[in-house]
Formats: sequence, C-alpha cells, structure tokens
Amino acid sequence: MNVACRVVRKHVDAMVDGELDTTTQVEFDQHLGACPICREHVLFARSVKTATKRALAPVKAPDALRLRVLTALDAAPPPARRLEAPPPVPGRTGVRRGRWAFVVPVAAAAAVLVVFGGASDGEEVLPPALAPIAEDVVRRHSAAPPPEVSGSRSQVAGFFRGMLAFPARPVEFDEGGDAALVGARLSNVRERDAAAFYYDVGGRRVTVMVFELPPSAFEGAERVHLHGRDVYYRNVHGYTVPVVAEDGLAYAFTGDLDANSMMRLAATARVAH
Repeated sequence: MNVACRVVRKHVDAMVDGELDTTTQVEFDQHLGACPICREHVLFARSVKTATKRALAPVKAPDALRLRVLTALDAAPPPARRLEAPPPVPGRTGVRRGRWAFVVPVAAAAAVLVVFGGASDGEEVLPPALAPIAEDVVRRHSAAPPPEVSGSRSQVAGFFRGMLAFPARPVEFDEGGDAALVGARLSNVRERDAAAFYYDVGGRRVTVMVFELPPSAFEGAERVHLHGRDVYYRNVHGYTVPVVAEDGLAYAFTGDLDANSMMRLAATARVAH
C-alpha cells in the first residue's frame, strides 16, 4: 500500500462526510479514479453510514413533557428587546429600519431544544436553509472531479444501483437540445449521499446533484414558477443554483451559464426513465 492509499484511507470518513477542502477533495478524487481498492473502501464507508442512519430509531419527547414545556413557554415573560441600530429618523426620505434582537430566556430555549430536538430519521427540526446546500453544490462543481462512469443514460443510471438508497437517474433538458451527458460519480451534499451528473451544454459545464431532501427544507426559500413547476434557487459566489423537487428527491443544478439559462434548464428538466 503506497503513501497515497494510506492517506486516503486515514481520511475516508472526512471524505464521505464532505469535510475535505476543495484542493484535497480533488486530489482524493483523482486517486480514487485510478485505485479501485481505495474506491471500495469509500463505498463501504458510505454504505455503513447510510445503514446506520436508517437503523437509528426516531427519538421523540413524550407528549406529557411536550405539553409541560409548551405551557411553560406560554407563561414565560415576553422576550427582551435590544436596539442594535437607530430607529428611523423622521423627515428623511426613504425608510431606514432599525434591527431589533429578541432575546429568549436561556431556560426556555433549552426546553425547546429538548422537546423538539428529537426528529424522525431524515427530517430536520429546523428547516435547513438552501444556502449551505447551494454552496456545497457550487463547491463540488468548481472542483470538477473526474466522472467515475460514462456511457449511455441507462449505463450511467445502472452504475448507482446498490450504491445509493434512492434511484439516481440522469435528467433530460427540453430546452437544452445541445446538452450532452458527459458522465457521473458518487458524491455527497452536506453529508447526504448524492449522485453527481455532468453535462456539456453548448460547450459549458453543467452539474446536476441528486439527493434526498425533506419537503421542510424548501420552506421559506426563494422560488419562481416556471414551465408549470416550482423552482427554488440561491445565488452563490456568482453561480445560480436552481433546485427542483420530484418524488422525494432534490435536483440541484449549477454551471457555467447565465442565471436565466440555468433557471430554464432546471424548470424544463425531466428525469430519464
């Protein structure tokens, strides 16, 4: 076993959890592309983590405790307010809004975490913002790791069978007649197992990440309605990241295209069967 293999296997958990910096991730990806034994180690680590997550029983506070905490919160004094910016100045044009911080009593906040901290498997207590997800998608796209599989759409889809707990299939673009599927690889987004599909659209790179995401993740996110579907989106470091949901899966798009083109591609994308 050479030095590169030892380094990869030492940090395989960090790689599976998406904790490596971009440079190290690219180096590891290049090594995995040429080393089937290390690739097996990574696949095994991913499968163990996935099986562990699914095997954990959901934890939920008893109804009696929930009722006691909610009653205590109702009886708690109103939150204190602290002025962090000056209030609007009368007589000036425009509106300048002051920022008020609401301070929740420590005991009450701790009680909320205790009662609502237990969530069923695959669900978050607080809906996760799309911002960190979009940032991770952009990071994966910018790293430009090599594909692990290429070929026809059915061949690429077949690569993921048995590796992911959900069906990962490439998409087709109604408004991307010149879009060509380049390849795909196993990946992750914010510690979620994912399939990364790489496309060439008119000479520009486009990445589509497919992963499981609960509906609560989309609550409060910016969205537009295009071509009969809701498209959620975030702008990150000059990239537009539209996200659409279908059959319990999230499809996050990003690439070297302008914002309008990216939004149209996401809105007209269809899952290939």
